[in-house]
Amino acid sequence: MPALSPVPHEYRAAVPPRGLGGYTISSEHLIAVFYIFFLISIARIGINFVPATNQIFWIIAYAWVAMAFARQPSLYLTLIRNNAVFFLGPLFATCSAFWSVMPGFTAFSGISIVLGVIVGFYFYERLGLKKIIILTFCFSLFIQILSPIVALMLREVNVAGGLETRGLYLHKNNFSMHANLLFLGGMVLFASGWYRPLAAIGIVVSLINVVFSGSSTGILMTFLITAVLGCCWAAVGNRRQSMLIFGMGIVSVSVIVAAIAIAGFDPVEFVLNELGKDSTLTGRTILWDAAIRSFNSRPWLGVGYAAFWNSDQTEAPSIWILTGQALVSFHNNYLDRLVDVGIIGLVLFMAGYIQVFYRSLRNFGKEQTAIAAWPVAYLSLVAGLCMSEYPIFWNTEFQLLLSVIAAAVAGVKVDGVNDRMRRS
Repeated sequence: MPALSPVPHEYRAAVPPRGLGGYTISSEHLIAVFYIFFLISIARIGINFVPATNQIFWIIAYAWVAMAFARQPSLYLTLIRNNAVFFLGPLFATCSAFWSVMPGFTAFSGISIVLGVIVGFYFYERLGLKKIIILTFCFSLFIQILSPIVALMLREVNVAGGLETRGLYLHKNNFSMHANLLFLGGMVLFASGWYRPLAAIGIVVSLINVVFSGSSTGILMTFLITAVLGCCWAAVGNRRQSMLIFGMGIVSVSVIVAAIAIAGFDPVEFVLNELGKDSTLTGRTILWDAAIRSFNSRPWLGVGYAAFWNSDQTEAPSIWILTGQALVSFHNNYLDRLVDVGIIGLVLFMAGYIQVFYRSLRNFGKEQTAIAAWPVAYLSLVAGLCMSEYPIFWNTEFQLLLSVIAAAVAGVKVDGVNDRMRRS
């Protein structure tokens, strides 16, 4: 066998550097590793071996983006300008510092959410959607398998009032929320043909854990994800068959509604009873009433982004005394933003979201792939969760990062920016 000839001198500069074991270590690999540690820090896991990991990794990400912005300010200003509608909400949140009851804190939180949006774009541009789905799926699968095991070992499973546990997370709703994310990733990856046995395991684990968590919200969101993905995949099938299914669905819903009306059946009360909820949705409606009262005092501009729950000049201390809990949200993201930034701010936030959701549908219609269905289903999941939880519109949340990534995939304009970001 002839010996391999040496690399010609003129090509040696193009040979990538080799790491341990001869493997190529690229910036993409480093970003992927950082993304995994980033997930660990912001997933609201209740066991933290290093204090303040959330803040540490966000600070690193902010510094990373700030350095990139300093190097190429015109590049990122173009990104913001091309997506004015999407950035209007975060920018308005930052400007609310001028009338906030906590100006300094509001300014910091507003700038943080703007940087968080750019961090999401950066991860998407460097890794791409499929790799992000795979990394998120693998991380979620590991934690979701470990969670019930640890819960059983620590005897943190409540069975007296129905099966309920939080696993490794701070709350059962966080546990079920991430189980939903695992379910979505597993369904999309299975449909795309990626390691189907592993994707199937993820789907089964997620469904078990949604039940194991005892979270009614998690159960409802599982049905929502299934419905959205079902609609997406029906749309890319045979058009005549899809129209038949759609028509049968309309007829079925009409028959059910008519039967309910004739029988005098109260579906709301029945569903609440089956989900173990009372008419206040476990106290949520009491919080929502307090939110409306606070909103009425400053309806147009609000009290300042992220200021309500961090100031003694608002009703927050009274709500803590009333509920006996140090709450940080009204358990409804729409009301949170309505109180923080008023009608104007909420309209701006929702304008960006609606634009992104429309673009995700348009992108799916063009691509018609399982991976392209992920942004549609994920944005639907977030919209549903916002009704009773607080997964987004916070500057250090897992869901904010993935929502920005979904936005980037959905066709948010990066004209003339993509190639330059990849080279930077």
